[in-house]
Amino acid sequence: MGASSSGGITVEDGRRLLESHVPNTEEKFWGKFWGPGARSDVWLVLDPQFLRALMLRRPENLKTLMKKTTLQLECLVGLSKGPSSEERLEIIACVQILTRCVQVVNEDPEETFSLSYLWIPTPPPPSAPPPSEGKGLVNESGAEQKPGPETAESKATEIKASAASGDGETKVEGKIDKETEAKGSKPKKSKEPVLATRIVAALCKALFVPGLTLDPNTGLIVESNDEGELVLAALHPAAGRPGPGPFGVLPGLLWEPGLEIIPASKSAPLPTPPAQSAYHIDQNRVVVLHALMVALSGPLFRSPEDAATTIDRWGAALGSHRLAPTVYFSLLNVITSYRTPSASLYNFLTTFPRVRTELVEAALQVLLVLLNHRGGVPKPRIRRTPSEIQAGVMDAPPKEAKSGKKVKRKEPNKYLELFKAMRHPSQIKRIYGSLCHLLKACQESRSVFVNDPLECYQECFVLLWKLLEENPKFVKIIVEQCDVLELLRPLLFFMFSCRNDASKLGLLYSCVFILLRLSGERQFCVALNEEYDGSLSMDLPTFKGTHADLLILTCQKVVVSSAEHLNSMLNGVLTVIFNCSPYLTSLAMISSVKLLNLFELVTKPKFLYGAPANPSYAALLLDIFNNLIQYQYSGCPDLVYAIVRRSKLFYDLVKIPSFLERDEPKPKPIQMSGESKKAREEKVSAKSPVAPSDGNAADIDSTEGKRKILNGDRKVSASQAPQPAAAVPSEESFKASKEWVQSWQRELRMETILRLLDFLIPKFHIKAAAQGGVLTSTDGLLEVIRTTTLVGVLPAPHQIVVNKYVPNAVTTSWFSTFLWGIVYLRNPHLFSRDFVQLFPIYDVDEDEDLEDDDPYYSPTPQSGIPSEN
Repeated sequence: MGASSSGGITVEDGRRLLESHVPNTEEKFWGKFWGPGARSDVWLVLDPQFLRALMLRRPENLKTLMKKTTLQLECLVGLSKGPSSEERLEIIACVQILTRCVQVVNEDPEETFSLSYLWIPTPPPPSAPPPSEGKGLVNESGAEQKPGPETAESKATEIKASAASGDGETKVEGKIDKETEAKGSKPKKSKEPVLATRIVAALCKALFVPGLTLDPNTGLIVESNDEGELVLAALHPAAGRPGPGPFGVLPGLLWEPGLEIIPASKSAPLPTPPAQSAYHIDQNRVVVLHALMVALSGPLFRSPEDAATTIDRWGAALGSHRLAPTVYFSLLNVITSYRTPSASLYNFLTTFPRVRTELVEAALQVLLVLLNHRGGVPKPRIRRTPSEIQAGVMDAPPKEAKSGKKVKRKEPNKYLELFKAMRHPSQIKRIYGSLCHLLKACQESRSVFVNDPLECYQECFVLLWKLLEENPKFVKIIVEQCDVLELLRPLLFFMFSCRNDASKLGLLYSCVFILLRLSGERQFCVALNEEYDGSLSMDLPTFKGTHADLLILTCQKVVVSSAEHLNSMLNGVLTVIFNCSPYLTSLAMISSVKLLNLFELVTKPKFLYGAPANPSYAALLLDIFNNLIQYQYSGCPDLVYAIVRRSKLFYDLVKIPSFLERDEPKPKPIQMSGESKKAREEKVSAKSPVAPSDGNAADIDSTEGKRKILNGDRKVSASQAPQPAAAVPSEESFKASKEWVQSWQRELRMETILRLLDFLIPKFHIKAAAQGGVLTSTDGLLEVIRTTTLVGVLPAPHQIVVNKYVPNAVTTSWFSTFLWGIVYLRNPHLFSRDFVQLFPIYDVDEDEDLEDDDPYYSPTPQSGIPSEN
C-alpha cells in the first residue's frame, strides 16, 4: 500500500515486472499502480497480453500485484467517513487492475494459477507501513485512528477482518490477547482468508462506498458483532437504525428505492432509501459491476461439459457473501426503477446520458449470472438410525458430528434463494411491470430510429424465463392479477423482427419457450380473446380480430419466412397454439387461412415423408382443428369455411401415397423457406453444434400424466402427443415405407373433421343447386355454416389436454449458454475471444445487412435439423 507515485505506471515498470522479481516490500513501486494518473495507464500497460506473459514468467509478481491491490482496496473501502476525491480515483484504479488480472486468470481452464496462488490460505503478511496520511484504519467504534509503531500490524489485521467478514467460511480473529499469551496459554489459531475471497469481499464493499457508489450523505460505521468480528453497517436517515433488516439486508445501503423488504413478521416494512442517480455514481457502479462480471466468467472459458459439472469458486464466494442480500435488492431495484417517458422517448434517448441505461444493462447481466450459478447446494438431509426412528427422534446429527469431526457444508446461493422467496404480490407485480416497461421501451426505441436504441431486451427475456422456471408464484400471479398482454405484444414483436436473422435464433427460441410456459395456464389462453388494436409496427396483413389472431399470424410468419433451422421450432410453435385452441372464442378469416396454409405446408409429400418426426406436425394441427370445432364452432365459422374449401388435404392424408404403392423412390425433402444454403451460411454470425439431445427440445407432459383420451373408437395415450422436434435423421438414413405410413395414419384423430366434411359438403351442394348450380359467394357459405348445428353429428367432445413444459437439464444448460453468449457480445472489451470455449465464435461479413452491435450467440436448443458448421 504505502505512498503513491505521481508519475503513474510506465513501460519500464512493466518490463521490470516481467524480467525480475519485485519484492512486496517496495511500497513505492507498487503504489504507482493506483497512484495519481494510474487510472489512464492501467489499460495501456496492464493489457491482457502483458498479464498472460507475466502469469507464465513471473507468477509471484502477478500474485503480489493482486494482493497489494486488494489490500489497498480493502483500506479505502473501509473508511468510515467515505473516501476523498483522490481516494475515489484510487479505488477505481484498484478495481480496474483486479478486473484485468482476474480476466486473465480465468482464461486458464486448468486453473493452474488460481489453485496455486488465489485459492490457498496464505500466511499473514509482515508488518507494513500504513497508508498515506494514516487513512483507512478504524477502531471498533468506527472512528479513525492514527497508526503507531506498536499497533500498525494489529490494526492492519482488523481492516482485513472488516473487509473479509462477509465470507461465512473464512474468518479472521482479532489481535491476540497479550495477557493470555504471557500466561503461556495457547492462542487462538488465526485463519487467514484466501486471496480470492478477499477480492470478492473488497469488490462487494466497493459497491457501497459513500461518494463513490453510494449517496455521499450515507455514513458508514464499523461495529463489532457478538462473535467479535468487525462488520459493516450503515447509518442513514431512511434506514431508521443501523444494522441489518429482514433477510440480512442493510436498508441504508440500497442503491434505489423500489421493492419493499417484506419482514417475516406482520409489522410494517422498513423504509427504503431515497433515489441516488448522480452521473458519477452510476458510472462507478458500472465499473465495479464489470469487475464482478469478469470474476464470474469462469464458465465462459470452459467446454460445455466442464461448465455444466464444474463448481465455479468465484460464484460460490459471491453467492455466500454476507452482503449478498443487499447486493441482490440493489441490483433488482435499479432494474425495476428504470423508467423512460414513452411520450418523448426519442428526446430521452438522444438527450439524456446513457450511463443510467448502461447501469441497468450491467445490473441485469450481473444478476442473471449470479442467479445462474448453482455451485452452492442445500444442506444434506440428516440421516437417522433405525433405533432413533423407533425412539421418535426426528433429526439425528450426522455420523461425523457424533465423532467430533466438523461437517463442512456448502452454502446455497443466497441470490437464488431470495429470487425464489419473492412471493408477495406487490413484489412480483413490480418486477413484471418493470420488465414489460423495459421491453416496450426497447420495442419503441427500434421504431423511432435513434443511433443508440435500448438493447437490453435479451436480458429481460432471460430474466422472465428465470422467474417462470424458478419462482412458482410468478406465473400464477401474473396470469391472475396482471395484464399478460403487456408481455405478449413486445414478445411477438421481437419474434417477428428477428425471424429472418439466423444470428438471432437464440432470441427466437427463448420467446417460444416463454410462450410455451405461459400457454399451459388457462387464464393466459382466455386473455388472448381480448381485441387487438393494431398498435405494433409489424408487417402483417391488416385484420380486425383478437390477440389470438395476432399470435397465430406471427407464428405462421415466423415458420414460413425463417431459415431452415426453424424446422425444429415448428413443433414448439404449434404446441403453443394447441394449448390455447380450446379457449379461443373466435378467429378471423386471415388467421384461419394461415392455419390451413401451415397444414398444407406440413402435408406436402416432400415434407411429410421426409423424416420420421414430420407426421407429428400434421397430427398437432389436426388436434388444433378438433379443439376449435368441438369447443368453439359457433365462433369460428371462417375456420370451418377454410377447412371445407381445402377438404382434399384431409382426404389425401388418410390415403397411401402413390409412390409407395408403386415402390418408387420417395421425394426429396424440401426447405421451409426459399433462402439458399449459401445465403444462410453467410448470414449466421455465431452458431453452436446441436445441444446434447434426449429426443425432445423441451419435455412436454399432459396435465393428466398418462391419461387416455377418447377419440371416436380409438384411444390415444397422452404420451403419444406430439413432442417438440426430435432429431431428424438424414435423407440417406431414413426411407419411408408403406408400413411406416400406415402406423402413424392409424393414430391420426381424423374422425371429427371427416364427419364435419361429410355433413357440410352435401349442404353446400344443395345450396348451390338452389342458386343455379354454382355457389361462389363466401357470404353464402358462411351463412350456411352459421345456421347449421352439429349436435348429433360430431363425436362426443374429447377432454381438453394441455401439453405443459417440464423443466429439464438440457433446456437449463442451453439457457446458461445463451446467457453467456449475450454477456460476451454485449461486453467484448471484457473478454478475449481467443480463449472462449463455451461456444464457437464466427465473424460477420461486413457486406451482410446485420446490426454490428446487436448480433449475439444463439445456439439451437435440441434442434431438429443439425446446424451446418
